[in-house]
Amino acid sequence: MKKELTISLLITIFVLVGAFLMIAKSTTPSVSTETTSTPTQMTTSSTSTNIVTSIDVQKHNSISDCWIVLNNNVYNVTSYIDQHPGGLTMVPFCGKDATEAYNTIREGSGHSNKATKLLQSFYVGTTQ
Repeated sequence: MKKELTISLLITIFVLVGAFLMIAKSTTPSVSTETTSTPTQMTTSSTSTNIVTSIDVQKHNSISDCWIVLNNNVYNVTSYIDQHPGGLTMVPFCGKDATEAYNTIREGSGHSNKATKLLQSFYVGTTQ
């Protein structure tokens, strides 16, 4: 009896884990991978570039899920919002192209080189 209960419990756990993984996979944004040259404005160390549609970017439009587009490159900056020196000023750009705001932040001179380097760690892909 104890052996049957243990087997039933293990089967239940496997089914639940499988269901969780299927749900997690279905909520992941669709991003296709295409081999291209490195984007011109921001560099990455990868030889393949993820192509992200504008529709996919628009889905990430909140403080808890924030993707922005800068110079046709897509960045997931969700984890950085709380650390941003400008506070929540980037939130209105979640799910949108923030190139103009990013490039004109300091009276037209744009963000610092440090900020541009930091962006690379948030790189998701390139817009079509």
